[in-house]
Amino acid sequence: MSKMNKRQIRLFHEQYSPFLVGITVFITIVFLIDPILSKNLNLSLNNNTRQSEFTQTYSNLNEIKDDSNIKMLFVGSSTTREAIDCNQIELELENHSCYNFGSSGDMPYLRLMELPTIIEMDPDYVLIELGPNSFINSSCEIFSDEQKRECYLNIQWRLGLASIYQNDNQKEISFNNIINEHQRFIIDNKIEEIRFWNSFRQSIYNQKIAETIRPDPYDLKSPYRYSQDVPENELLSTIDPFYRSHGWVPVHPSNSTNLESLIVIIDTLLSNDIEVIFYSTPFNPIAMNVLPSNHWNFYNNSINLLDERYNILHIDEMYSKWDRAEFIDITHLNHQGRASFSKIIINHFNNV
Repeated sequence: MSKMNKRQIRLFHEQYSPFLVGITVFITIVFLIDPILSKNLNLSLNNNTRQSEFTQTYSNLNEIKDDSNIKMLFVGSSTTREAIDCNQIELELENHSCYNFGSSGDMPYLRLMELPTIIEMDPDYVLIELGPNSFINSSCEIFSDEQKRECYLNIQWRLGLASIYQNDNQKEISFNNIINEHQRFIIDNKIEEIRFWNSFRQSIYNQKIAETIRPDPYDLKSPYRYSQDVPENELLSTIDPFYRSHGWVPVHPSNSTNLESLIVIIDTLLSNDIEVIFYSTPFNPIAMNVLPSNHWNFYNNSINLLDERYNILHIDEMYSKWDRAEFIDITHLNHQGRASFSKIIINHFNNV
C-alpha cells in the first residue's frame, strides 16, 4: 500500500508539476511583481491624461524640493492649467521657479489629499485658484451614471496615491476631511495596495506604451493642452448646460466640504511659513453677459468668509470683463489670454 501511494504521488508530480509551477509563477507575477512594477511605472507617467496629472505631485517631489530658487506653486483645476504660463513667469521674474499643478476637476477637497507632499516641496508661495467650482458639492452621487463613475475613479486614484506615497503623520492631514462615501478608497494595508495597483495596471501599461509610440510629455511649466478655440455657434450652445452643471454650482458655505478643506489647507500652509495667494481666472464674456441673477451668490458668500478670516491677497479677475478673443471656451483661456493673465501675476510680484 505504501509503495502504491509513493508511485501515485510520483505520477501526480510528473503530471501536475508543470501546472503547479505555472500557477505559482502566475500568482507571483500578478500579486507581487506586477504591483511593484505598476507602482514604479506610475511615477514615470509623463503624458497629458488626467491620471498622469494627478501623479505629478509625487513624481516631481524631489526635483522641486531641491530647487533653490523662490518657488511658486499654482494649484487649481484645468482653468489653472490653461491660464498659467510658467515659462513666461520665470522669464520675467528673476530667481523664481514656477510650477503649474492645475488638474482637471480639481477642488480643495481633492487637493487636501496632496497637501503634505506640497509642503514637503518647501515652496515659498502657494497660489490657490478660487472659482465657483472650488465650492461645489464634493459627493460623486450628484452626477449622472457616466460622470459618477469617472468621479469615483478620480477619487480612488487620488486617495490611493495619497495612501501609498504618504506616511502616517502626513495622512493625518490629507485624510482630515474625507466624506463617508469615499472612505472605502483609503488603503490601509499591503493587500489593499496590491488590489489598487492591479485595478489600474492595464491603464498604466497602456499609457506607457502610448508614450513610447507617440510621446506627449506633461510639462509643469506649460501643461496646457487646448489649442483650438471653440466656434461661436458651438460656444453659445454650451452656455445653458454650463450654468446647470453640478461642476459649476457652489453649495452654501455651511454645507461646503470644499470650504472646510480649503481652510485646513490655508491654515496648514501658513503654519509652515508658506505664503498663500488667491487668484480667480476670468470667464468668457459671452457667458458672463447672461449670468443668471444670484447664480453664484454662494461663491460670493464663501469668498466673503475667507476675506473675514484671512488677510490674504486675492488676484481677482473673475468678474472682470475680458475680450472674447482670449478664450478657448467658457472657462479656459487661450494662448493670448494665458499671456495676459500670467502678466497680471508677474506684475503683482514685481510690485511686492
